[in-house]
Amino acid sequence: MIIGVDIDTTNSNPSTSVVRIGPTGANIAGHQASYTGPASAGTLFNAFGTWGNIKRCNLWDDGTATAYYGDRCYTDTDVANMGQCMVKVPRFLQYVDLSVANHIRVYIGDVADARTTITTGGADHVLSASTDVHPAFKENSALKNYLYVGAYEAYNNGGTLESKAGVFPTGNVTPANFRIYANAINADNRWTMMTGQAFAAFQSLYLVEYKNLSSRAALGNGNSRSSGTPALLHTGLTGSYGTDRGNASYGVTSGAAEVLYQSEMSYRGVENIHGNLYHFLDGITKNADGGANSSTVWIKDFPPYNDALTGYTNTTAVLPAATKAAWQTADPTLLGLGYYMPKVDTETATSTTYWCDYYTTGATGLNRILMTHGTYNSSALISGMFACATHALSADAAAGTRLQYHEV
Repeated sequence: MIIGVDIDTTNSNPSTSVVRIGPTGANIAGHQASYTGPASAGTLFNAFGTWGNIKRCNLWDDGTATAYYGDRCYTDTDVANMGQCMVKVPRFLQYVDLSVANHIRVYIGDVADARTTITTGGADHVLSASTDVHPAFKENSALKNYLYVGAYEAYNNGGTLESKAGVFPTGNVTPANFRIYANAINADNRWTMMTGQAFAAFQSLYLVEYKNLSSRAALGNGNSRSSGTPALLHTGLTGSYGTDRGNASYGVTSGAAEVLYQSEMSYRGVENIHGNLYHFLDGITKNADGGANSSTVWIKDFPPYNDALTGYTNTTAVLPAATKAAWQTADPTLLGLGYYMPKVDTETATSTTYWCDYYTTGATGLNRILMTHGTYNSSALISGMFACATHALSADAAAGTRLQYHEV
């Protein structure tokens, strides 16, 4: 089944601006009428292949899954004997329709939904099993069946990154060294930092499931703003070192400040996908283009990754330099590729209107790596599923990463 959402970019309300839609219809009302999927996020979405088959697993060094959450031998601590604690995502199809003025339509389908016709504001689109595969599953022109990302933030164990419960995630490491520590798992360039492509997949999955541009309202802020004494959270608070949430999503959306802004969160088994630490994301980089206030986005869709942008492709998309600027629309070049990267149109939007999660591009004239936003010791609330930033190619005590395994 194809499940979609329609975003009215003229509506400032992050919840009412998004409606669920099906693939066909002469207008918005028609698309809404054709929707036959689940009525609400969470448990009801488990009946649908893409969401229902996202699960925590143990993954051995060579990419073999040794156990799944719920199995007797599954563990989120014994990575030496069972493998890293990861989240497995099956390949899915995505189509972004920008043909209707002031509307962004995002559709997600299983691979079996290929050849389904989607009605647009122009010519109908027939969903393709190849060209409409989400970019996270395309690597060097090859299609991958699964995406694997760390269930937990990465921990540096003597020069090798691990994804496990019960440790404090590692920060203050350069992106270059994080790459070395990830590759140390098997030295075959299959283990990397989580990529921007993978993060974009989770952004799409969240958006279509929760139909809310404010992920903080839907899933909580995470550990993203200091209130009282800042505290880095150890991994596993949604696993064996806390209340075991398993493959479910979780977040605190109300309560006292020290709870509301300093608690763990999880989306589909990925603990603290935002918050606690910034997370460096490989594969998407902001490269100086010579302009005083803008930079172009360069992409590489397969490992190994590097700081020098060797093997990267210039998307020609340009991001203005802005600090803590809320964004209302998405860059059409990148959105058409499946990446939720912002185009800053105004600084009048607030943290409760339009796309509520903030984006910062950082300094101009420098190559900068993409990262998720939200960290435990921040004085400002900048966090969420659509909150990204760019960071210098240097270490930062508040910046860590997350593992990703790339299928052979």
